[in-house]
Amino acid sequence: MNKQLHGRVAAIALGTRIWVQERADRKNYNPEDLLGWCAIASAELHKRLTAEGIAADIHMWVSEWHECHCFCVVDDYVVDVTATQFKPFRTQELVIMHYKEAEAYEMYQSTNVFSDASELRRFQKRDRWPSDQICFS
Repeated sequence: MNKQLHGRVAAIALGTRIWVQERADRKNYNPEDLLGWCAIASAELHKRLTAEGIAADIHMWVSEWHECHCFCVVDDYVVDVTATQFKPFRTQELVIMHYKEAEAYEMYQSTNVFSDASELRRFQKRDRWPSDQICFS
């Protein structure tokens, strides 16, 4: 990812994090770690990125114990605005890291890829996610 694209993606991602934190706070969730908000945040981030002409996909990791995490990928880089829920990233409002580096972390080993929020939402409903974690399409 070149420096200009990185700057644009970071600005959009930070704006998305603020948007998610405001909603989490209103619903009495912890707006700092954003646990349970990854799908909603990733769908919103994807929407904002594509509106700015930046190609992105929504990725999901599902563990053998059915733990899940969603994040976006842009130009081979993981972009995650809810990484604060994981110990290695507690103090980082935003993670942008090349997928080769990100693969060292279990939660960035993609098991599903979605082209947009509608596709993710259909998956979530079919998989019976908690209603308060289902993304908006």
